[in-house]
Amino acid sequence: MTRAIWLKVPAWGALLLGAISQNGMSQYCAAQDRPNAPLEPAPAAANQAEANQAEAGQEPRVGQEDPEAARAAAEAAVRQERARIDAEEAAAAARAAAQEGIQRPAIRRIAPAVVPNVMRRAVLQRAAQAQQLGAAVAEQEGQETRGALEDLSNVFAAIIDVELRNDRLVLSPQAGYREFQQALFSNAGQFGGGGTSSSGDGRQITMNINWQRLNGMARISMQAPSEGELRFSENDYLRRSLTCRWTAEGDLEFSVWSPSEPLFLQLKTSAEGPMTLVFLGATGGAFLQGQEFTAMLRTLDSESRDQMLGAIRRLGLPLPPTPYEPAVMEVVRQRLALTIDEAERTEFQNLVADFDDNAFEKREACSSRLKQEFARWRDLISVSLDDEAFSLEARSRMREVFRELVPSEERETLETAVDLGLTDDPGYLVFLLADTDAEGQTPIIERLTAITSLDHGGDIAAWRDAIAPGETLPADGTLETPEFPSGSQDPGQLEKIRESIATLVRFTMTDDQLVFDQAIWQEPYQGRTIQEVNEEILATLEQYHLPRTLWQGDQLERLGDAAYPVALVMGMESVVRGLPSQAGAFVQSGNNGVGPNPQFTWNAVSVRLVTQDVPNRNVRQVNNAAEQGPARFDFAIAELTDPGRDLRFGCRPNSDEAYLALFDHRNGTMFNLSGSQASGWTLHLVTDSQGLVDHAETVAALVERYPNVFSEFIGPRLAEIGVRTPWAPVEE
Repeated sequence: MTRAIWLKVPAWGALLLGAISQNGMSQYCAAQDRPNAPLEPAPAAANQAEANQAEAGQEPRVGQEDPEAARAAAEAAVRQERARIDAEEAAAAARAAAQEGIQRPAIRRIAPAVVPNVMRRAVLQRAAQAQQLGAAVAEQEGQETRGALEDLSNVFAAIIDVELRNDRLVLSPQAGYREFQQALFSNAGQFGGGGTSSSGDGRQITMNINWQRLNGMARISMQAPSEGELRFSENDYLRRSLTCRWTAEGDLEFSVWSPSEPLFLQLKTSAEGPMTLVFLGATGGAFLQGQEFTAMLRTLDSESRDQMLGAIRRLGLPLPPTPYEPAVMEVVRQRLALTIDEAERTEFQNLVADFDDNAFEKREACSSRLKQEFARWRDLISVSLDDEAFSLEARSRMREVFRELVPSEERETLETAVDLGLTDDPGYLVFLLADTDAEGQTPIIERLTAITSLDHGGDIAAWRDAIAPGETLPADGTLETPEFPSGSQDPGQLEKIRESIATLVRFTMTDDQLVFDQAIWQEPYQGRTIQEVNEEILATLEQYHLPRTLWQGDQLERLGDAAYPVALVMGMESVVRGLPSQAGAFVQSGNNGVGPNPQFTWNAVSVRLVTQDVPNRNVRQVNNAAEQGPARFDFAIAELTDPGRDLRFGCRPNSDEAYLALFDHRNGTMFNLSGSQASGWTLHLVTDSQGLVDHAETVAALVERYPNVFSEFIGPRLAEIGVRTPWAPVEE
């Protein structure tokens, strides 16, 4: 039985004692049970990855290691986990067979009715200026900057697939936890050292991930068709967070959030009901809802549209080609401009006539001949894929030939143009006309005239007035008063640690500007320096005959100005570990020593502080020495179970730059306030039916414009979880 040892220390000392390495204390307590056993230092953290995955409460060892060793350990862990999952799946299948009436839903592949308009709800754009997602590190000419989230692309591709069908995004969850795990660990070397832990109930696995460049959680069903949730945050330069949820029925939510930029991108689709597309930048944005994906994209300016679609793909979601990508637009232009010799067309029609023969052998022989002579008939095949002059059998076989002999990217581009009927879509052709040089407009004008019986020549404005291809976002506008969902009915995990949160964050107003009060971090220590606190803690340890190695105070002192917030965050770990356990949330991980970027996950609460930039895979790190002082203070505190809120706040040393944000995953609301006196302040707000983005020189100006947003929504929501702001008091 482990002996409990109580230390009587001042309140400020208790905060720092809470940051004592959990590994060191647990080994000391274990040694008390074995008096003759020597006290050994904690072994170096190795990527045991999934060695003890299903054991609830097992504490993983988190640290840094060689990427090659991590990859080798990960591969071994995958093999071990496969064997364990096979046995667990067999047991789960036996249990399911014994329970009548329990059945997993199948994927719905019903194409919803197409509604030919788009609803745009309450969108404010004071200056139409698109922002590149992850602009904290500017892209160099000819070189793409990548953060940790970009390296997840292979993981997403392994578990979900997205198609554009009947102008709707259709999700196909194609794999389960095993495929996710294999894809994740095969890329583990790109994320630096660290560890993972997991637990499951035979139907669903929950995994917690703490790596040098990336941390987060995954909750995925064990068998396909899968359903699940991924939540990842970067520790490197770009500092974005990603959330992806999907169901076996085809519902999908994909969000990327960068509070310090500020940027917010969200895509939501379902088997039925409208799709939602949200894009909020530093000074402009859009909130779109509709039944047709291409019609929604049409309302955006080309720069915002290209950056949004590019960002979604770079961050891993396997989005299919859309009509507004340059490659698809060029295919449509080529199809409209293509001229076919009539004699050659007649010969081709005679050749493919055998596709309609009753004899299977003749149909197969016709397919073989088309493959052999594909180079000759390629153009005719491509323009015949949607030509109703040919039978369905003929078009189907021509498509099979095309798919077999054309590279996948080129094939998908053409099929997008064919399947959406872009050469017969007047609205799209008007859009294409405006994006085409004068010398290439003639085939488009001829096609528009043929399908509309109108003749406006090259007058693009007249075509737009006649066809009305879609809305254009205003450069300025008036925003409706947002309607806010009700607050939390039952306290979540964040309410239970509100006192600890209150020691980390306090915002005040000075000269109409929002100020992050960094002095709050020193208040629990009653004016003592970190060195003085260390000396008193060591004296207390010696008084109780405890080894001095339990406390790593010298490492804390080397952090300089980051020492106070790091100590507070590490002290929170003991508070979070003392919370009641959450059903289905058995995944745990903790700090291993004192460092500039502490992070831990216990009882469905994830806490992270980043004070030093972690090296980016493609960006050379210039300064990462903790002794040279903190580069930033970025805090993230999140609930991994309902209500699923994600609190983010931060500031820069010796600067008035700051941000404060809260994302409630349960009801889809998000607000973010970020900026500085020099750059001004940006407000983002998203509900289930509205989006807001506004910019002002001072926070006071934003409060004056939207008093209810601050007094009825932002202030009260933050006060519930201990965040002190000028807009609502925090109950003591």
